[in-house]
Amino acid sequence: IDDASGKITGLRFELQECLLGYLHILDQTIRRHGIPGAIYSDLHTIFFSPKRDKLTIEDELAGVKLPLTQFGRALSQLGIEHIPARSPRAKGRIERLWATLQARLVLELRIAGISTLEAANAFLPDFIERFNRQFAVEPADPVSAFRSAPDNETLTTIIAWHDNRRASHGSTISFDKQEYQLVTPGGDVVSLKPKAAVTVVRCLNGDLVALY
Repeated sequence: IDDASGKITGLRFELQECLLGYLHILDQTIRRHGIPGAIYSDLHTIFFSPKRDKLTIEDELAGVKLPLTQFGRALSQLGIEHIPARSPRAKGRIERLWATLQARLVLELRIAGISTLEAANAFLPDFIERFNRQFAVEPADPVSAFRSAPDNETLTTIIAWHDNRRASHGSTISFDKQEYQLVTPGGDVVSLKPKAAVTVVRCLNGDLVALY
């Protein structure tokens, strides 16, 4: 929810609270409104890592106090400040929205005869538009804190799952019990130096991309 206007910026149903759902919400928000100046969330481990002893020397020199989660890494790459809310009262606006949605949205889904996850998610864009038209307010400051979004390819590779790998002597990488060879968009095989760092990116649509 946008703090200045009360607009819902993204909604998604998942079977349980998970990274994928939050990445989809981040993707929805940025594609619809742009990059927010800051995001305010609770201290769930999806957002903030509890592993204070896992920092690298490079992280410590850069002033990082905690290793970044996948969600935190995406925010960092997008230049979004991440502010932790340390109690439910500190994030009262989103808690009030949940109370509204748990009454209003459930009823609308029932009236629409929707009973599957896929149909519910397909219903949400229209619901968001109607909700915002009825309940959003004019922000006190007319200057938006949202910045322009990067190009689609950049955004797709940032809001994704990243996994770091090292190249083998055979110029391949191992990922998810499979051996892969990197190929350029033009179809040329990429020659990798042994132990070269490669980032495997699993995009929200399931595509695999390698950054090298």
